Amino acid sequence: MVEAVCRGEAEFALVDEPPGLWLLYRFSHKVSWGRANFNIHLVPERQRADPVLFTAPDQGFQGLVTVLDADTALVRGLRLIGLTPEFSLKLAELIQAQALAPWRGKEEDDRQVREVARRFPAPGPMLARVVCRMTSVSNERSPPNG
Repeated sequence: MVEAVCRGEAEFALVDEPPGLWLLYRFSHKVSWGRANFNIHLVPERQRADPVLFTAPDQGFQGLVTVLDADTALVRGLRLIGLTPEFSLKLAELIQAQALAPWRGKEEDDRQVREVARRFPAPGPMLARVVCRMTSVSNERSPPNG
């Protein structure tokens, strides 16, 4: 699994399914799709950056993927991922729209996230709602122990 995350093909997809923005991800075809929910309103205001400020037509975001051992919490692998300019721009647009939307509080957000999880019990079915998708074959970092 560490090898797949650190060196395999990485796929990413964005789903705009309120209340959150969902990042779907898969590392090589050996690992099932996973998902992570993001809501800008849950980020402390002093830590929020305007993502549109960081996007130009030829510029993309970067992200660091860290693989931890579930038992020891030791780092098993790292991978720096460069997001394509198209994917980065769509991500910035979705975060900007989310920031402008009314915030109804954490309790309502949690309720809506549970509802999305009920409608989509696994990440795979969410792929039908993708608004942007990309593949990365970069292998910037390799596993420290292998």
